[in-house]
Amino acid sequence: MDFIFSAVGRATGFLARNEEIVWLAGLCLVAAYFISGMFLSPYGKYVRILKKNVKYLKRCAASKTPVNAAGLVMPKALRGDYANYLSSDGRYPSEVMRFRRMKYPDIGFYAALSFTAAQFALLGERLRFGFMPFVTAALLFAAAAALRFKRTLGHGRASRAAEDFLRRLDLAMGKNTRVGMTAGDVCDDGAVDDVVAKINFLKENGVNENTAKEVAALLSDGRLDKPRTREQQKRLNIALNGLLQVMSARQEKQIEARG
Repeated sequence: MDFIFSAVGRATGFLARNEEIVWLAGLCLVAAYFISGMFLSPYGKYVRILKKNVKYLKRCAASKTPVNAAGLVMPKALRGDYANYLSSDGRYPSEVMRFRRMKYPDIGFYAALSFTAAQFALLGERLRFGFMPFVTAALLFAAAAALRFKRTLGHGRASRAAEDFLRRLDLAMGKNTRVGMTAGDVCDDGAVDDVVAKINFLKENGVNENTAKEVAALLSDGRLDKPRTREQQKRLNIALNGLLQVMSARQEKQIEARG
């Protein structure tokens, strides 16, 4: 125990002799917290991907071509909802897919606050610059308030991007009604199985920039022009969703490499 008390005493003495450096370090922590908060956002990639999808939907609308499910790259937060939509019956994308608020990391705030409190507690009456803890704390809370305002703007921007994307997706894809077909003139099971096998082959043997075109060619096969049963559509959706996840992961890596 004597060793511990001795070590704390030596540390306190060192801090007291170098108080200017200590508070400068605290101010640097506050500055690092503020600067990182201004430039880092969990919505950055989310909004970029949605804007890319909107451009794709606009091109489809302009050329009057059907939207290819594999041509849409969903952000991670929407992949599960998109898979649920593809497996749904008679529902619009916006009825299944939802915008969800993301959390911002606050590690920098708590680190700077803890640092300030620890120095004040250790030095106590030995403080020569007694006003510095209050200056540092005031700057920290001012930075936190500014970042909270910026985050509110970020939430709103991402929400509007998601709303615009889902509105366009509703218009482009509409209700997923074809999964409800159970009788009449429907696709041959063999044709559906053949397309599913080819999609799985593409997924397992690597995707490239031509994969979307290859999938579009498979889906435009004349054998799939007839209505599909619920089970046939489910098998096709599962295969497309698996390929979509692989393509999404690949494109996210490309975005990170360029960014």
